[in-house]
Amino acid sequence: PLFGTERLLETYTDSSCSTLRGKEDGVGVTVAGVLTSLTKKFTKKGDTYLVATLEDLTGSVEVVFWPATYRAAHEALEEDAVLIVTGRLEVRDEAVKLSANKVSAPDLSEVRGAPVVVRFAEAQCTAEAIQRLRGVLANHSGHVPVHLVVDRDDGGTKVFRLGDGYRVARSSGLFGEIKAAFGPDAVSDDGGTRTFGVDEEEPRFRRPALA
Repeated sequence: PLFGTERLLETYTDSSCSTLRGKEDGVGVTVAGVLTSLTKKFTKKGDTYLVATLEDLTGSVEVVFWPATYRAAHEALEEDAVLIVTGRLEVRDEAVKLSANKVSAPDLSEVRGAPVVVRFAEAQCTAEAIQRLRGVLANHSGHVPVHLVVDRDDGGTKVFRLGDGYRVARSSGLFGEIKAAFGPDAVSDDGGTRTFGVDEEEPRFRRPALA
């Protein structure tokens, strides 16, 4: 569930799970990942708290949501939820634990939604046009993936999934700029709901144009 969300989550965090072991005991950190292995426990007073594992693409850390935090955030604390967790580290010998005091559920609708689909005729795929497209995408940098669909002269299509460096913010300004540069049929405002049967990169095209 984290693939494709890395750039968005990095804007909210200051650490990854793999870097926590090198930090000092008691330091405050913010990490993000998938919540797994949830276990409810109880204090001597009978208050509920939660012990879970937070996993990112680099590793994992045990997180304890003590009663006050659990009460405030219990609705978000579900198996496989993607969360941003702020807390204080407890470093004991080889063990690293995070005591959470703040939990946020990021909006992943943009990164998990349909990509922006740009459509070119094969004759349009010149070095100049690709360079211009790169400039337009750079003006609208964000978290939504971009696919370039090329309609070949033989009637087939080729779909290029552009790298993370070309992700954009979906907006009317982006669509307007693409249409102004490449024509009204170059992009659809409907979120790119069309489905194509080919989904692969063509190295010969990618190296000179999109590298």
